[in-house]
Amino acid sequence: TTDSITFSGVIDTLGVLDVTDHGHCWSYLTSNPTVNNQRISLGPTTNEGVYLSSTTDLNNINNTTVYYRAYAIKENIIVYGEIQSFDL
Repeated sequence: TTDSITFSGVIDTLGVLDVTDHGHCWSYLTSNPTVNNQRISLGPTTNEGVYLSSTTDLNNINNTTVYYRAYAIKENIIVYGEIQSFDL
């Protein structure tokens, strides 16, 4: 079987500047994932609301906890969502 997951995030407000990148970051090596860990980039957006991303990079990861969270980047500022987790 193929191990995969679909992540969900929300951009509540855009403010003045457009979002230059958004998506999800995840890791099973740290409980505090950042964009420097595994990243699923959905690129720039000018839309508020729910967005989804998915990965199949979970193959061969067993008996461990995966941590993930949404992110959005505006110029040099990175905003992260709440850290969530699931067990494989």
